[in-house]
Amino acid sequence: MDIGEDMTELYVTAVTDTRLRGPVNAIAPNPVTMKELSKTIGKVLKRPSWFTVPAFLAKTIIGGSAQIQ
Repeated sequence: MDIGEDMTELYVTAVTDTRLRGPVNAIAPNPVTMKELSKTIGKVLKRPSWFTVPAFLAKTIIGGSAQIQ
């Protein structure tokens, strides 16, 4: 199963399973840093990838759940 199939299954389950309440989060099995994510997105899009989100901005937007490394 690839990521697209995984996400589709998550969406279907979130909509159809009446046991679920509130937000449903999807995470990767191997989390990466923002720097790694930016680099990969840049490579896929064939664009420069020099921009990352500053820690203070992530914490301001996301709040306490922001894990900055």
